[in-house]
Amino acid sequence: MKLSIVFICLIFSAGVSASNHNPVNCDQDPDAPRLQSYEPNIFGFTHDDNDVNYADFKLSLMYPMFHDGVYRNPSECRRPLGFLPYPYFALTVRSAQYMKTRKSSPVVGKRFNPELFVRFWLPHDGYIDLGYGHESNGQSIDKEVSFEREKQNFIKNNENPEFAKDYISRGWDYWAVNWKQSYEVNKIKFTGYLKLRYFLDNGFLQGKADEYNEWETGPVGKPRKYYDGVNVILKFNKEWQGLGVFQGIKVAFLYTTGYRDAFNNNTTRLETTFNIANMPLMFWASRGYNSDLVDYYRRVSSYGIAFELTSFFNR
Repeated sequence: MKLSIVFICLIFSAGVSASNHNPVNCDQDPDAPRLQSYEPNIFGFTHDDNDVNYADFKLSLMYPMFHDGVYRNPSECRRPLGFLPYPYFALTVRSAQYMKTRKSSPVVGKRFNPELFVRFWLPHDGYIDLGYGHESNGQSIDKEVSFEREKQNFIKNNENPEFAKDYISRGWDYWAVNWKQSYEVNKIKFTGYLKLRYFLDNGFLQGKADEYNEWETGPVGKPRKYYDGVNVILKFNKEWQGLGVFQGIKVAFLYTTGYRDAFNNNTTRLETTFNIANMPLMFWASRGYNSDLVDYYRRVSSYGIAFELTSFFNR
């Protein structure tokens, strides 16, 4: 915990230091939009083979602190202190609405993920992020008696008692290192990401991690570090001109594994997004773990369709 506090203090002090030194020929743009997309914002429908269909919503934003958040290529922008850190605060929230598949069409929280990080810009629209974050599903059941009571409530309402698992608490604090690099070849933009997380047994925000409990039904689960922590993303974007409403395409491949017993518990996901009249329509499918936080240890097949509401075609 003491190390976490020191790291957060260093993030803020580094950001203030960076804000007090204006790069040569790289003045901040007072009209630049400060609030930006972090992960893609999603509105769509999802099917998990261990659940019922639901409307899937994800809102993910980041805010640059002490700077305007505009990318500046270090190879073209001379800085008095060279490789400077730029601080950000990010928040990602995901929820599911079970319309016509559960009584009262409830909205269930799937993910709540604030993160504080500093970004070091690299040439070719690349960066390295160092951060500290908290990720949870915002639920409260952490004892067997509460879980059994919730199951009985579903039985009384003539619903599947397995729905009670959605209210089991999950939560972790983590250290994060993210790397991104982009290149453009023949007007096709190739981008690679490496995202690493180290989940803490006892964190500054979460306290003791909420993971699998022995009283849960279904398969036996291990700590999350067996299923997550190493994430690789490869994608390419291609913009089209002169093809009417079809303006571009993005294809992305995502691979996730744990850093404990690496490559034994793998998750793969394929996304194809078509920009149709400036509305990015995504089709996706995945097989593996982390379909949502409560099911992080269950092997699940998922697929869906969604609008991917972000500026990924020009970033």
